Amino acid sequence: MKKILDSVVRLVRAFIIVYRLGPKNIIDLSEKALSDPLTGVYNRWPLEDLCKREINRAERDHSPFSIVVIDIDGLWEINDTHGHSKGDKVLQELAAVLKSICRKGDYVFRLGGDEFLLLLPNIGEETALKVVDRIKMSCRKEGSLLEVSCGIASWQDGSLNHDSIINDLIEEADASMYKEKKAKGILRKK
Repeated sequence: MKKILDSVVRLVRAFIIVYRLGPKNIIDLSEKALSDPLTGVYNRWPLEDLCKREINRAERDHSPFSIVVIDIDGLWEINDTHGHSKGDKVLQELAAVLKSICRKGDYVFRLGGDEFLLLLPNIGEETALKVVDRIKMSCRKEGSLLEVSCGIASWQDGSLNHDSIINDLIEEADASMYKEKKAKGILRKK
């Protein structure tokens, strides 16, 4: 009985906090919980739910979708050579590039560290390759330290195993990105 009473007390306290915050502040808090504070893009929390939504849409509409994994080349060197504030600026620069390239309805996530992910509904592999080319061209502006490696995984028609498709596609895109890093000779030794 005491456990039930304690649970009710905690629930009432939570309702009081929500009431005092008001609806606008609750929305602000939920948006902050889903976004990366440094870059302003989604963090990895909403990734699975948004992927599931796009998988369902792709199945229903028989449309493709792609995932692009983007990793900053040599961020550890930038941090070591120029300081972490410069590394943070490079992360923000990449986030800005990704947001500027994406269409309305595309999703940009920071997975952590120097790795980002794009979820591109209604885009197959051929168009995803063009998106990657635009990302790389945008990163090559004069004076920028920003260089990236990218990997793509696409789905086009067929049945989806909802339990594993998200992880399978991310792993495929990640492997593709690491293949590019290896070809560049920039895999960081652990």
